[in-house]
Amino acid sequence: MNVFFGLVLFACHVVTAQAATHSGNTADGDVWAANEIHIITGGVSVPANTTLIIEAGAIVKFNTNTYLQVIGTLNAVGTTANKILFTSAKDDSLEAGGDTNGDADATIPARGDWSYLYFNGTGSNASIMSHAEVRYGGGGNVGAVYTYNSSVEINNCHIHTSKYQGVHAYNGSPVLSGNTIENNSKSGIYLNGATPTITGNLIQNNTSYGIEFTSANSTLPTANNQLKNNGVAARLPLSALPVPGNENTLDGNTRNLIELFGGGTSGDVTLSAIGNVGGPMVYGILSSVTVSSGTTLTIEAGTVLKFSTTTFNPTYLNVSGTLNAAGISGNEIMVR
Repeated sequence: MNVFFGLVLFACHVVTAQAATHSGNTADGDVWAANEIHIITGGVSVPANTTLIIEAGAIVKFNTNTYLQVIGTLNAVGTTANKILFTSAKDDSLEAGGDTNGDADATIPARGDWSYLYFNGTGSNASIMSHAEVRYGGGGNVGAVYTYNSSVEINNCHIHTSKYQGVHAYNGSPVLSGNTIENNSKSGIYLNGATPTITGNLIQNNTSYGIEFTSANSTLPTANNQLKNNGVAARLPLSALPVPGNENTLDGNTRNLIELFGGGTSGDVTLSAIGNVGGPMVYGILSSVTVSSGTTLTIEAGTVLKFSTTTFNPTYLNVSGTLNAAGISGNEIMVR
């Protein structure tokens, strides 16, 4: 259902474009037009084998507990100068279209005002979201962007101020590149069973981890990301470590290290000494690591390894393949 209403003036609060309301299922080929305000009054779903297009410059505002679920395909491609905005219905800023809920200053936007953008299943694999901003989501107790068994591509987006994670990926192989993911109340990117591509993102000021893997699936390297001022820089399986020359940069995290887990190596792995701004590169070994037969673990000079130790489950390094750990005088490998 679409309801249109024009320019409205409430004291100093201006609605800057015409608005349309949305709930229920979209139709194949629906277009949410540029320079319009789209208000989500109830949960919206893009059904299987259909496509929703959101044009550059569109503003999408969510009422409390509402969401956009994509079972088919979402094409939401903005530009650097004309981004797509997903925000709270309480957001009265001019860039969000002004006071569309007509309550002046009675409500202000906050984390968790709305649920999420939900890419649900392999039918959403062809979806793309680019040059979009997502703010004030996370009210569904998962990330403001939630991918479930999906390989959606999300690039050059700004995802922030979520009540939970910025991005939560369960299974699937989402592609996350060139995004800024910041100021979220949990981790910036949270991964459960997913095998993502995570490259070239700025991930900062998140309360928990910058990047948090919770399962040790073999995955592609997590490379060339800037991890700044998070609670912990990252928690990665061994397979997610980048190859030399594509290191992640760590700067100012409360725990400025990469936590590692994941059992055995499935290929050659390098613990690079490069990446920690202003100090040595530190790896926290959370679970025992096996260098599998036919693989090589290289630990570069100057690297610091911190093994987790508990009374009943101390961690260790078991070498069935090849270990190459050669420090030099004045630049030793430190094991603690």
